[in-house]
Amino acid sequence: MWDHTKPRQGFDLDKEPVLQDITLALGFISSLGLVLRTQRKGLSWLAVPCQSFSFMSSSCHRRSWADPYGSLNRQFVQMGNCICARSCILILVSLARSVVFFVENPLQSSLQCWPFLNYLMHMPVLGSHRTSWLMGYYGGWSLKPQLGLSNAIWAGYLDQAVSKENRKALKDKAKLHGKEIVKLTVSKSSNKIHVTLCGNYI
Repeated sequence: MWDHTKPRQGFDLDKEPVLQDITLALGFISSLGLVLRTQRKGLSWLAVPCQSFSFMSSSCHRRSWADPYGSLNRQFVQMGNCICARSCILILVSLARSVVFFVENPLQSSLQCWPFLNYLMHMPVLGSHRTSWLMGYYGGWSLKPQLGLSNAIWAGYLDQAVSKENRKALKDKAKLHGKEIVKLTVSKSSNKIHVTLCGNYI
């Protein structure tokens, strides 16, 4: 079982634009170094950027089971492919070191179509499985169903039932949060309504 009290190390592009950018050579080497530092039976949590795989952007990335690599003429799709491929390499290094892996994305993500991940998920010796849970159960401002791909024995316990009372409270919370993050303005010249998202809404 993973011990959450143990020291943690992060890898975030917003904090370091070069050494923590997995699409760059130096960033990828840095990410490998972090995996090599992880203790045996530790956890390697990989949050693959969802914009290149989510259902909301499916009309642009056009990923499917028949074409998991999507629209290669779009830069954000190429970037998503690079990040996912290199994340799979990190998973292999983690497995070689007896480190548990966990990949997170929205529930309807086309990440499930990704060939390298499916290869790992279908290796019986790894005991990998898919799971899902609701972010609202863990303090999120909406239900937000999530997908998890992992070989962690505890991953299945993330899926917990949410009561009707909790669902109603989350809906009210989401409405309030929606008012805080959305700003409506009316253009004087065209008389059209413009919607602006304020701050980080994910």
